[in-house]
Amino acid sequence: MSTVDTQDDASRPPVLKESQQTRSPEPIEPLLNTEDALVNRLTRGLEQYDWSQLQEKYTDAMDEHSRAEEDIRAETAKLMEAFTAWSQTAVLQDEQRALKR
Repeated sequence: MSTVDTQDDASRPPVLKESQQTRSPEPIEPLLNTEDALVNRLTRGLEQYDWSQLQEKYTDAMDEHSRAEEDIRAETAKLMEAFTAWSQTAVLQDEQRALKR
């Protein structure tokens, strides 16, 4: 005859697998040194960069996006105009049918 465990599963503490067990945090100091080295490597030579050229490229890109956005707005306005005309036509037809009754 086997013994039946009377405790329900909710009262038992969860059993963690080896891969789920908490690990002690890794030291932050080596990570900071690695990050500093990366930042230094990425920012090296920025003083000599032609910032006016970057600004010009940015301005040109923003102008291009503004033109594209304006084209989309104009197309949307035309579509809204067509939709409004269609919906008004349906309303007028419904009103005319209602008056005939």
